[in-house]
Amino acid sequence: FDIDERIAKKIDLEQFIKDIDLKCWHRLAKLSWRPFEEAREFVRSLGLKSGPQWREYRTGRLVEREALPRDIPTNPNLIYAASGWISMGDWLGTNSISNSKRTFRLFKEARKFVHTLKLKSLRDWGAYCRGDFHDKKKLPLDIPTTPSRTYEDSGWKGNGDWLGTGYIANRLRKYRSFKKARSYIRTLGFKNGSEWRVFSKGVDPRGIKLPDDIPANPESVYKNKGWKNMGDWLGTFSVSNRCRVFRPYNQAKQFVHSLKLKNTVEWNAYLRGELPHKKKKPQDIPTTPAETYANKGWLGFGDWLGTNRVSNWKRTYLPFQEARRYAWGLGLQSKTEWEIFCRGLLPKVGTLPSHIPTNPNRTYSKTGWVSYGDWLGTGNVPGGVRGPQKKKYA
Repeated sequence: FDIDERIAKKIDLEQFIKDIDLKCWHRLAKLSWRPFEEAREFVRSLGLKSGPQWREYRTGRLVEREALPRDIPTNPNLIYAASGWISMGDWLGTNSISNSKRTFRLFKEARKFVHTLKLKSLRDWGAYCRGDFHDKKKLPLDIPTTPSRTYEDSGWKGNGDWLGTGYIANRLRKYRSFKKARSYIRTLGFKNGSEWRVFSKGVDPRGIKLPDDIPANPESVYKNKGWKNMGDWLGTFSVSNRCRVFRPYNQAKQFVHSLKLKNTVEWNAYLRGELPHKKKKPQDIPTTPAETYANKGWLGFGDWLGTNRVSNWKRTYLPFQEARRYAWGLGLQSKTEWEIFCRGLLPKVGTLPSHIPTNPNRTYSKTGWVSYGDWLGTGNVPGGVRGPQKKKYA
């Protein structure tokens, strides 16, 4: 027949002939598939273990095995539907049956068998289904590996009931009312949230266990049902810092000044209750004032305690030569005496001014520092250069 020249130019005649041949071959192949038994025998020789592995093989992804012959179909369940097909397990030779085609035991009978295995957790159940427990009976074909799906509407109550451990998942539990649960917890005498969290995880030196009908996460279970905070739950009535309303900085600082604490060591001792002669800390004064009053007036612990001490990193010191001239006038003879003086233990010499550093070797490391002999004027310096001398303090 004649072909319009314009169409002929757009068609690759050689490829067109190949495509026609291929389609014809496929049609003939479908009319001449191997008989079911022969095809199945070949497939069983491949040693495939599952339906997914068969699918990988038929799509050519198992390169270590020979390619699927053209006279064996990729969809044997359709081609052999009326000529021998039973199941994928029969086709591969594994004789396994898919869950959708199995007939399982009734829930109570299946559960009774599982209880005899004495498995302790869902992890144990998974290992058992994989055959990792060689000392236990093999899983019967009429007991499912996913019982929660199989028995969802016919008795399923959770993995604890299935395994016989008695454990009930939180979402399936029925808890006491908030007031009854809180009343019980308050009788246990916990002092803080840390003690409660240890107890809720099943650890208690008294051997007391958290009842099944009281949640380990009460803040979630009783949200909008009475929950306020951990202090209310335990009966301590303490309030976490993030939930408190604190005094303004100046008012809080005024109270702390009245305590006459000398430094942060005494402040921390006061917080721990180790200074019983001092007034008890009100709840509206924070234990971490630097965080609470950041950008709200905080100027440092010297300002907070009333000592007016300025931390070293915030101080402005004299230039090196002026500071060294001051040190020369003290009449100190060694680094050790300088350190004793800095601690305020040489009252006859005086006290260290705030504009002179206690560690001049660091402060002036790049602006003139030579050694402590040079700093104190004792003459113990490289090259024997001496500073002015003064009679040693009495």
